[in-house]
Amino acid sequence: MAYDKAGLFEIAADASVDRLNYDGYRIFGSPAMDVIRHLAASLGERPIISGNEVVFASNLIFLFDFVAVASDGLSYTEGTSDKRLIVWRSQPRYDGKDLSQFRHMDL
Repeated sequence: MAYDKAGLFEIAADASVDRLNYDGYRIFGSPAMDVIRHLAASLGERPIISGNEVVFASNLIFLFDFVAVASDGLSYTEGTSDKRLIVWRSQPRYDGKDLSQFRHMDL
């Protein structure tokens, strides 16, 4: 958890928090694409991807190492399960990545 003067602004969890779940889905114990599809459906948002980073931009949820864009540029490869990381933010980062370089995921 990260705080500033205004309060809590970021929560991050890695694969060591193996029982973390969202709406009954174990974030780190379920297949990556199942987690991404479930989040997309429940949030009503189509995620974007670049490299190994999946972003639900409207909800400020960032997934790292769940999946990566495959060498064909169209499909996805499973990430390394013990390196997965999820981050929830209360506001965008000022020095964050340019999300216009990401593309929508085909779910």
